Amino acid sequence: MQENKEYKTWQQWAAETCPPEDLKKLLENLEMKPSEQCKQAGLSSLKQLADISGESVQTLNNWSKNKPLVFDLVLRGAVVKKLQKVLGA
Repeated sequence: MQENKEYKTWQQWAAETCPPEDLKKLLENLEMKPSEQCKQAGLSSLKQLADISGESVQTLNNWSKNKPLVFDLVLRGAVVKKLQKVLGA
């Protein structure tokens, strides 16, 4: 059984564990503002992400800068929730 490896930074974790295409997308998203990432993902705004996730806009802004993987996961989850609502699932 493999031990859990500890990483000092999210960048180190991403470089060692993410598939190259996911890592490339993540790095491209770092160049975009959080609101732009939301719009690219199909949401109307960062405010809509805040409403869906239950987190404040300020927290989401902080996560986009300091914890981009967390922000990305929250964004993906919100998109899934939006799609489920649209599809009536």
